[in-house]
Parts: sequence; C-alpha cells; structure tokens
Amino acid sequence: MFAFILKNLKENLLSYIFVGIGIVLALVVCFLYQATGVTAFNPKINPIIIVFSAISAGIGAISFLCGFKTVKYLAFVLGLFAFLSYVREEITYIANIFTGIDGTTFTPEFIATFACSLLAMVFFLVGAIVQKEILGKKKEIAKEN
Repeated sequence: MFAFILKNLKENLLSYIFVGIGIVLALVVCFLYQATGVTAFNPKINPIIIVFSAISAGIGAISFLCGFKTVKYLAFVLGLFAFLSYVREEITYIANIFTGIDGTTFTPEFIATFACSLLAMVFFLVGAIVQKEILGKKKEIAKEN
C-alpha cells in the first residue's frame, strides 16, 4: 500500500500540492473563525463553519491515501458548504457595509477568514481538476501506443 501511495503521489504531485494548500487553508479558517467569529453582528460562533472546514481538511488528507479524484471533489463540496455558511453568517455585516449606514468597514479578520475559506475551496477544486487532466493524458498516451 505504501508503494501505491508513493507512486500516486509522484504521478499527481501538482494535484497534491493544491490539495495540501487547501488543507492548510481550511484549518486556518477553523482557527481564525473560532478566534474572531464573535462580533457585534454575530454574538455566537456558528459551529457548522468550524466543523465543515475541519471535515473538508480531513477529507483532503484522506485523498492523499486513496488517490481518487472524487474524494478531492468531496473536499471541495464540503469547503464550499463551509464558505457559504460563513457568508450566510456574516450577511448582516456585509449588508451593513454596502449600505454604509454607520461607516463600518471590512475588518482584517473578516477579510482573512473570507479569503482563506474561498481559497481553500478553490484549491481543493483545482487539485481535483488537475488530477483529472493528468489521468486523461495517460489515457490518451495509452490509446496512441
């Protein structure tokens, strides 16, 4: 099994780099949101954001072991759910800024959490797409020979 993992990792290195970055960013979201999630607009932390970010990081880590692109897509979907949950949780804050009622601006904590959540989701998706292209190229090479 170790030889399979090593061979798969070598063949899909770019895909695993993207997934690895996605894992790190998903974990950063967990810690950032837990540390800065309580604001005047949100008096409580929504555990769904933390849980689904952590699960997407865990599923991304599992994709290193099994090597299936479907697992990477699952990490993307869970990351997407965590991102959309974060946007839904902060929608009053975002609307308040866009309407300009009291001069509130985006805080660095919000921008960092938003960006990390969005990028984690995107890196999981790109990791799955890159692996799909690599597998597609292998099939084309096999047909040519």
